[in-house]
Amino acid sequence: MVTMLPSRRIPSKRWKLRAYPFIFVSLLAFSSSRSVSAPVDPVHTFIIKADSLARADTEQLTAFLSERSILVGAAVGQLLDTAFQLGEGGDQAAEKENVDFAERLARSYKKNTGSGILLELVETHRKWTPQQRALRKNAKAVEEEATTARNSGELDRAVELLHQAMSMYRDITDLRSQAVIWGSLGVVHWYRGDMSAVFESYQKALDARRGIEDRILEGKTLNGLGSANLRLGNYIIAISFYSQAIELRRRTGDLGGLGISLTYLGNTYYMMNNLVRARDKFEEALPILEKVENPALMIQILNSIANLYTGMGRIQRANEAYQRAIEIAGTVDQPQDEASCRINLADNLLKRNRYGEALDHLDIAFDLLERRPVPEKTALAYRVRGTAYLEIGELDKAREDLLAFAELSENINDPSFKTRGLIDLGYLYLAMGTYENGLSIAGEAETLARQSQDSRNIAAAMVLAYAIERARGRYQEALAHRKRSLEIYRPAGAEGQVLWGEMSIASTLAAMGRMGEARRDFERLRSRVLESGQNELEWALYLGIAHTYEKEDPDSAAFYYEKALERVEQSRAGLGGAEIRTGFLSGEKRYYYEEVARYYATLDDTDKSGGWTARAFRTIERAKARGLLDLLESSVLMESHPAEEAVLDSLYQLKADDPENKETQRHIEERYLELRDKRVEKIIGSSGALNAVADLHQIQKALPKRTVLLEYALGDTTSLLWVIDRDDVELHRLPDRKKLRFSVQRLRDAISKPGAGDPVLRKAARSLYETLLLPAEKRLSKAKDVIIVPDGLLFEVPFEVLLTKEPNENAGWEEQPFLALSLAPVYAPSASIYLKLRNMKRSEDYDLDLLAMGDPDFSLLAEKSSGNKAALRPLPHTRSEVQNIGLHVAEKRKAIFLGSEATEATLKDKLREGHPRLLHFATHGLVDPLDPASSSIALCPDSVSGEDGYLHTLEILSLPLDVDLVVLSACESARGKVGRGEGVVGLSRAFIAAGARGIVASLWAVSDESTSELMKTFYETMVKKKEPACSALNTARMALIKNPNYSHPFYWSPFIVIGTDRSPW
Repeated sequence: MVTMLPSRRIPSKRWKLRAYPFIFVSLLAFSSSRSVSAPVDPVHTFIIKADSLARADTEQLTAFLSERSILVGAAVGQLLDTAFQLGEGGDQAAEKENVDFAERLARSYKKNTGSGILLELVETHRKWTPQQRALRKNAKAVEEEATTARNSGELDRAVELLHQAMSMYRDITDLRSQAVIWGSLGVVHWYRGDMSAVFESYQKALDARRGIEDRILEGKTLNGLGSANLRLGNYIIAISFYSQAIELRRRTGDLGGLGISLTYLGNTYYMMNNLVRARDKFEEALPILEKVENPALMIQILNSIANLYTGMGRIQRANEAYQRAIEIAGTVDQPQDEASCRINLADNLLKRNRYGEALDHLDIAFDLLERRPVPEKTALAYRVRGTAYLEIGELDKAREDLLAFAELSENINDPSFKTRGLIDLGYLYLAMGTYENGLSIAGEAETLARQSQDSRNIAAAMVLAYAIERARGRYQEALAHRKRSLEIYRPAGAEGQVLWGEMSIASTLAAMGRMGEARRDFERLRSRVLESGQNELEWALYLGIAHTYEKEDPDSAAFYYEKALERVEQSRAGLGGAEIRTGFLSGEKRYYYEEVARYYATLDDTDKSGGWTARAFRTIERAKARGLLDLLESSVLMESHPAEEAVLDSLYQLKADDPENKETQRHIEERYLELRDKRVEKIIGSSGALNAVADLHQIQKALPKRTVLLEYALGDTTSLLWVIDRDDVELHRLPDRKKLRFSVQRLRDAISKPGAGDPVLRKAARSLYETLLLPAEKRLSKAKDVIIVPDGLLFEVPFEVLLTKEPNENAGWEEQPFLALSLAPVYAPSASIYLKLRNMKRSEDYDLDLLAMGDPDFSLLAEKSSGNKAALRPLPHTRSEVQNIGLHVAEKRKAIFLGSEATEATLKDKLREGHPRLLHFATHGLVDPLDPASSSIALCPDSVSGEDGYLHTLEILSLPLDVDLVVLSACESARGKVGRGEGVVGLSRAFIAAGARGIVASLWAVSDESTSELMKTFYETMVKKKEPACSALNTARMALIKNPNYSHPFYWSPFIVIGTDRSPW
C-alpha cells in the first residue's frame, strides 16, 4: 500500500464561470470573468475516495475502481497534471507519489477494460527529460498567456499562442494537454465567429479526449458541439450532441456539467417551440444547479425558465423566475448579471406589448451597466430598447439606439451581434420607407452571417430582403428571397418557419395577380396549417384565400374574411403567449381589420344597396369594441389563479406529439378557458357586454332626432368616415393615417404654445376641420347634437377647437368660429359602446349626489413610493375647486375628502357603502401612453389597508361603480395608448368598463387654476340647471373663452365628455 505524504494534494481550483459557447434563449450569456461557488467535482471526489480506500482496503479499492472505471481516465489526467505542478514547485516526493498512484489506477483500468492508454500517459510523464519538462512548463505559460489574450479580446493572438503551445505539447507527446488545447481553440474560434474552425477544433478535441479516455473532457466537448449546431440552427443535430453529453455526464456524476447540458437542451427545444420538452429539461436541471450552488448558472437557467413560462402563458411564474434571478444577482454583487436579467425581462415584456414596463427595466439595466460596464450587455440593451421604440413608432429614438447597437457590435468579437443589429436596422429602414438603404443592409447582414456560417441569421436576412422587396412592389425579387430562406428552414426542421414562408410565397403570388396559383397553394397548405394548431397561421391562411377571391367573387372573399377575423379574435383566447397581450388589436392584426373594411368600402362604389357599407362599418366596430375588452382581460390575466395553474399543469404533462392525446388536450383547454373566462367575468363584470357589436341599422335606430354620429377609421392607404343619422348613412374617404398624424401633431403642438403657436394653430384648426368635418358639414348644420367616435390618433384631437370658417386673423380668440360655438360634441370609444351606455339602466336611488376626492397629500405618496416614482407637484387650487363644487350639493348628499383624508382606501370604502351619482377626482392622473393598464389616479396611501395610493386601471375595473358621471379633473386623464389597435385606452375607458355611464376627462396637462374656474361653472350649470354634462361643459368653455386670462384654447379645450349626451340626468 502506498503511503500518502501530507504534501500530496489536489491543488484547489479558483472556479470561474466558463464562457460556454452558447447563445441561449434569454438573449445573452453571463459574465465569464468572476469566481463563483465551486460545483462538486466528481473527479476530485473520486480521487479522495480512491486514496482513502488505497490506505485501508485493497479489495474495496479494486471493487470501487471497477464500479467507477468511467472516471479513471479523468483522475489519471488530473493526478499527472498535479504531479507536474508539485515537481516544478520543488516537491519531487509528492510528484512521485501522485504519479505512482496514477499508475496504480491506470493498471487497474487496463485490467478492467483492456485499454492501456492511461499507462502510456503515465509512462510518458516518467520519461520526460529536464529539457522536455522545461518545454512543457513553457507551453503552460504560453497557454495562460492565450487565456489572458482571449479574455482581453485579442482573439487572433490567442489562436496563435494556442497553436504555439500545441506544437510544444506535440514535441513531448503530451496527449492530454493537446486534447485540452483543441477545446480551447474551439472556444476562441467561437468568439471569433469562425464556425468552420469551431467545428474542426471541437471534432479534433472530441477525438483526442476520447483517445485518452477522459470522459469529463469528452462530455464538455459533446456539449460544445451541441451549442455550435444550435447556433447555426441545426436543432436536430444539437439535440443529438446534448443528449450524448447528458447521458455521459449522468454516468460520470458531473452534476455541474449535467445541469448545463440539460439547460442547453431545454433551450433547443424552446427554440423549436416544443415547450413541453423544454419545460421538462429545465425543471430537471434547476434542482441540480441548486445542489452544486452555482449562482451564475442558476441565473442563466432562471432566465430560460422565465422565457419558457411566458411562452406557456404562465406570466406570474415567469415574473417570479426573473425576480429570483435578479435577487441572486444582487446577493453576489454582480450588477452586470442583474442588468442581463432586466434586459431579458424587458425583451419578454415587449413580446406582450408592455412597452412602459420594458423601458423601465431597460433604464435600470443601463444604470447597472454604468457601474460595471460590459460592452456586450450594453449593446443588447440598446438593441432591445431600439426594438421597443421601433414597435411603438418612435422611429428617431429607434434609429439612435439601433445605430448605437451597431457601433458597439463592431468591437464585439461575435458576428451574430453585428448581424442582428444590421437586420434590426433593416426593419427600421423598412418602416421609414427607405427601401434602398434597407435592402443594402439586408445584403450586408446575409454576407456577414454566411462568413460565420450562421444559418438562422442568413435566413433572417433573406426574410428581411423579402419584406423590403414586397413593400416596394418587386414581387419576383421578393419570391426569390423567400424561397432561398426556405432552403435553410426545411433542413433545420423549423416547420413553423416553413409554413410561414410558404404562406408568404402564396400571398406574394396573389399580390402579383396570379390568383388561381395562389389559391391552389393556400388550399394545399390548409391541412398542415390546421394541424399546426397555430391560430395566427390559420387566420393568415383565410386572409390569403379571401384576397384571391376579391375581384372575381366578393361573396366568397367576404366569407373567408369573416372566418379570418373570427380566428384573429379567437387567438386572444388561446393558450400561451396570446393570453397576455395588451390590446391584441394593435399592430398587424388591426391592419387586417382595416384592409377588410377598406375592401368592403370599395365594393360600395359599385353596389349602392348599402350592404357593403354596413359590413365595412361593422368590421371597424368589431375592432374598436373589442379593443377595450381585450385590454381589460389582458390586465386581469396578468395575475395567475391556482385553479387555472392546476389545469395548465395537467395540459403540459401531455406529450404534445402524441396523437392519442389530442382529444384529452382539447378537453383540458376547454376547461382552462372556462375557468379563465369565469374569473375575467367576475372581475370586469358588466363590461363584458361592451364586447357586443352593434350593426349600422341598430345605431341609426337608437340615435335621437337631430343627432349625427361621426365614426372614423384610420388606415395605412386610406381612412374612412361614416356620417350617420336616423335617416341616412354616408361613407367618405379621408387621407391615410400618416398624413393625418402630421396634421394632428401640428395642431397639438400649436395649442401647447399659447402666443408663439397661434398663427399655426389657426391654420391647423381650419385645415383639420376641412379634412375631418367638412364632408359632414351639411348634416352637422341641421344637427342639435354630435357624437364623435374617433380612431387612433384622432382621440388626441379636441374637435371643439376646429374652425368652421376661415379664421379671423385680426380678432381675438373669443371671436373665432370654433365648433364649440355651435355644437357640444360627445365622444365615444365605439358606436356600439355609445349604444350600450345610452341604453344602460340608470339607478333609481343614489346614496349620494357627490363623492369627491381632492388635493391629496402627495408627500405621503412620495414616501410610499420610496423613490420609484417622481415626486408629484402639489395642486393647491384643487382644494378650493372641490369646496366650490360642494356648495351646489346638500350637506347630507355629499362626501368630500381633502388632503391626507383623500386616500385610496377611503374611496374604495365609500364606493362599497353606496352609489354616488357624481364621482369627482381633483388630482393628478398619471397616464402611461404605452401601457394603459399601468395608468393610475394619484391619491393618498394608507398604512393600515396597505393601499399604495395609486388607483390603477385594474383596480378601477374591480370598483363597485354605479355612477352617472365620473369627472377626472386631472392631467391627461382621457389619454392613454394611441395606437393602431384599441385607439386610446386610458383611465376613462376603465371607468366606463367598471360601470360609469359618462366621463369628463382632459386630453393634456392643464393648469389647476384654470381647471378650477372651468369646474366651478361646469358644476353650477350641470347641478343647478340640471343640464347634461356635454352642454354644461360647453357653457364652462364659453365662460373661459370670454375670460382674457383663459381665452386661449389651451385652457378651455382639453376637457371632453365621453359617453352619451344624457349623462348624468
